[in-house]
Amino acid sequence: WSPSMTPDDDLPLTDDDIAADAAEAAEEMITPEELSEGEDFDFSTTEMADGPVTMKVADPNTGQILTRRGKPLTVQVWGPDTPRMKAFEASIGDKRVRAVQTTGKLLNSAASIERERLQRVVHCIAGWENFAEGGKDVPYSPAAVKKFAEKYPWFRDQVDTFYVSRNNFFREQ
Repeated sequence: WSPSMTPDDDLPLTDDDIAADAAEAAEEMITPEELSEGEDFDFSTTEMADGPVTMKVADPNTGQILTRRGKPLTVQVWGPDTPRMKAFEASIGDKRVRAVQTTGKLLNSAASIERERLQRVVHCIAGWENFAEGGKDVPYSPAAVKKFAEKYPWFRDQVDTFYVSRNNFFREQ
């Protein structure tokens, strides 16, 4: 395959094909003049929540919200801009600095990054509802979160993805 060939049919593109594609793309482009302006923006309308925000847990295969006894599985997540999580993130940074000062090496292995990620997921979860395993209710505790985050990587990924998306933590206006 070369730049002048399409991956679908491996036929060479002619100059006419390229010109036709460019003309079609130009017709579909929206110019700045065509964009409609929204309301005046005010940064004060983007305040962050100061407490945990509810995340609904989704099936990793279908994306459907998981339920138990007709109620959604939910996790209360502290946002990255809360004092709790700012202090946690700072402690991780301090630990890295101390490691460099002590060993002269940056400890940034895949294993250490995963360990920090697991710690962050455990630390950012303030509670949960409707969790069960083996048919038994699982009450919230940091130890239970750690167990689930280690045993079910898809759960850890959902929480981590939710956490790093600041748009999940804007205060409702």
